[in-house]
Amino acid sequence: MKYYYGLIGNSYGFVDEEDPRHEQQGLIELTEKEHQQLLDEQSQGKEIVYYNGQVFTAERGLYYLDGNN
Repeated sequence: MKYYYGLIGNSYGFVDEEDPRHEQQGLIELTEKEHQQLLDEQSQGKEIVYYNGQVFTAERGLYYLDGNN
């Protein structure tokens, strides 16, 4: 199964390929393995980050800056 992550409604989260919202613009496609890894790392206290067109986990409280700060 494929999963997607991005802005859904008013917050960031996951949807799967059976959810019609997965077709909206700007969602990042994830494999089942990537989805599970993100959830595992989140359960270990890390934060899911959506930055610069990518989704990954990071230690809580870290902030990422682009060229515009």
